Amino acid sequence: MQERLTNSYVKPLFGAALCWLMLGIFSIANAATSNIPPLPQPLPAQKTSQQTHQTAVLANPSAKRILSDYWGLSYHLFSIDNPDVSSSSPKSVMLKLGHHLNDTLAIEAGLATPLSDDKVNWNGQSAYQKVDTLFTIRLRKAFINMEGIEAYGLLGAAYTKLDTGIVTDGALVQGYKESTDIAFGFGARTRLGTTNMTGYVEYNRLVNESKFGLSSISVGIDYYF
Repeated sequence: MQERLTNSYVKPLFGAALCWLMLGIFSIANAATSNIPPLPQPLPAQKTSQQTHQTAVLANPSAKRILSDYWGLSYHLFSIDNPDVSSSSPKSVMLKLGHHLNDTLAIEAGLATPLSDDKVNWNGQSAYQKVDTLFTIRLRKAFINMEGIEAYGLLGAAYTKLDTGIVTDGALVQGYKESTDIAFGFGARTRLGTTNMTGYVEYNRLVNESKFGLSSISVGIDYYF
C-alpha cells in the first residue's frame, strides 16, 4: 500500500520538476514583465544630476503605484479519467485571487463551481459525473516574455471532489471520489491593450491517482488592482 502510494507521487513530481527545469533553461529570454502587470512603466532616465525623484514621478504618474494583486475568472473544460465508468468532459468556472511576490513569481488560490455534468455509463447503467468541488493553491512562475506574451509554469496542490458513478456489488451507484494531490501545468498570458487586465490560456493537471485522474484546459482573464 505504501509503495503504491509512493509510486503515485513519483511520476507527477518528476514530470513537474522536469517541466520546471526545461522552462528555466529558456528563461534567458526577457523574463521581466515589462509589458504585463504588475509593473508600471519605468521611471524616465535621469537627464541631469539635478533631476529629483519627485520630478520623475510627476513625469510618469503610473509609477506611483505598482499593481501586484489580482482576481481572475476562468472557464475550465475538464478531462476525467475514471476507471469505473466511461470518460466525460464536464465544465466549471473558477474564481481566483493572486498576489505577486516579485516581478515573475506569483501565488494564487482558486475555487471552482460546476457549470454542467456529463452522463457516464457502465454495463448498460448510467449516472452523472461532474467536478463538484475544486480548490487550488499554486505558484505561477514566469519564464519567457517576448513581444508582450508571457509563458509560465504552475506548481502547487489541488483538492478535488468528484461527483460520479461508482461500481458497487455489480451495480452503478451515484457517489463521490475525493483527492488531494500535486497540481502542475503551464500557460501563456498577455496584457489586454493598455488596461489592467490580462488574458490567458492554461493546461492544468490536477489529479494523478489510480482511482481517477483530472486535467483541464482553461481560458480566463485577470484583473489587477
